[in-house]
Amino acid sequence: MKKTKVGAAVVVCFLLTSISLGFWPFKSVEYRGLWVDAFGPGFHTPAEVEALVQTARDHNYNALFVEVRKMCDAYYTSHIEPKATDITPSNFDPLGYLIDLCHNTSGGKQYIEVHAWLVVYRAKIKGYDIPQWEPKHILLRHPEWLSKDYEGKNEYNGRQYLDQAIPEVIDYTTDVVMDIVKYYEVDGIQFDYIRYAEVMVDRANAWGYHPIAIQRFNRLYNRTGIPEPDSAEWGVFRRQQLADLLRKVYANIKALKPRVKLSAATITWGGLDNFKTSASYVNTLQDWVGWMDGHLLDLNCLMNYKRDHNEEQKAQYLDWARLAGETKSDRHAIIGHGAFMNSIEGSIAQIKAARKIRGIDGVLTYCYTGTNQGVTDPEAFFRTVKKKLFKRKAKVPKAKWLTKPQVGIVMGTVSAGAERVVDGAAVEIGAQRVMTDGTGFYAVFDLEPGRYQIRASMPGLGTVEDVVTIEAGKVAKLNMGLKR
Repeated sequence: MKKTKVGAAVVVCFLLTSISLGFWPFKSVEYRGLWVDAFGPGFHTPAEVEALVQTARDHNYNALFVEVRKMCDAYYTSHIEPKATDITPSNFDPLGYLIDLCHNTSGGKQYIEVHAWLVVYRAKIKGYDIPQWEPKHILLRHPEWLSKDYEGKNEYNGRQYLDQAIPEVIDYTTDVVMDIVKYYEVDGIQFDYIRYAEVMVDRANAWGYHPIAIQRFNRLYNRTGIPEPDSAEWGVFRRQQLADLLRKVYANIKALKPRVKLSAATITWGGLDNFKTSASYVNTLQDWVGWMDGHLLDLNCLMNYKRDHNEEQKAQYLDWARLAGETKSDRHAIIGHGAFMNSIEGSIAQIKAARKIRGIDGVLTYCYTGTNQGVTDPEAFFRTVKKKLFKRKAKVPKAKWLTKPQVGIVMGTVSAGAERVVDGAAVEIGAQRVMTDGTGFYAVFDLEPGRYQIRASMPGLGTVEDVVTIEAGKVAKLNMGLKR
């Protein structure tokens, strides 16, 4: 009898250890996501949406990340941007119908999270012309917002981008996001291309040279002329523009619908030695480690596209996944794997490997229509994953910082007179200090509940102080005016 009890205890201990370390193949809590791009079938018609949701449910997926904005267009009913032209019928609302089906749990159906995947900044793609009869498109309304590279070119690989440092672009992008959050019951918003185009000059990023960006940079850093691509301060400034957009969007989302999650599809190009020498940080100016540390995201979704059959890339896959788990800062880290560039067994191996890494909260497959190298049998991938890994349903991990919040946020605008916002004002509250962005916006996160003194200051414009009360899980709003 004693031997049996000891044996049972050992088995229980083994099972608990296996589950906690990610070795157990039947996880009951993890992200099992699918990226669904706008260029292939998936959500252009009611029938495609129904097939997509059925595939996800049949194979025990619990999250869909759907590209509802590919080049400043909309696969939903937008009040700001034109509807995509490849939707049938033209009055069909893909995002709305998808949410209806995914959130319908009648009859014991699996609840599936819907994350609206938005490509940021990209306004034009080679081979996809902007309809001249559609006046809502941003390039027809504001062609002057196009970014430029160091040589003055405004196109890269047939693509055109809005400039990250133009204040109106920050506001415009925020408005696009909030239009979705307000009118749709999405579970999340995901930013893609939240980076600078990878145009390089002497190993430095050479994008973002709009005159407004240069003017703002020179004023904030007391500089003149045109910064060289390898200028350290110029790099800091441009990385800050990406963080500023995330900060503004995150705070505004939480003020309206606190449980809607913000995520980003993040870069893992090449190998990883030191993150600050990596392609993510240097080539695209994307500091996703800093974003997670600053709690600007709820989910970090790595685009960890590596070939499992290539030993060098296999090692890189593990390196990047470990970094994501180590730097998630009490948020969620999800490993996206490139099924399109692997055999089915290669993808199975990558999913298994990701599950074993401490801190990883699930996997995300790219993509729904590209499930294996060559795509000889698209359904074979889903059948195999369900058979070997996703045998049972799983719930997404709880975002405890959203469901049981312990801290709050304060946000607002610093201005100097009725018509002028202040770019680069210092805002101090508690032990934190942040700078306003080009729109005069600030937001301070992770504030313990209580009553705080808050101060805004700008050389030449003086200082203003006020008091704000912070509540857990709430966003306090406070605008402050400096003298003109």
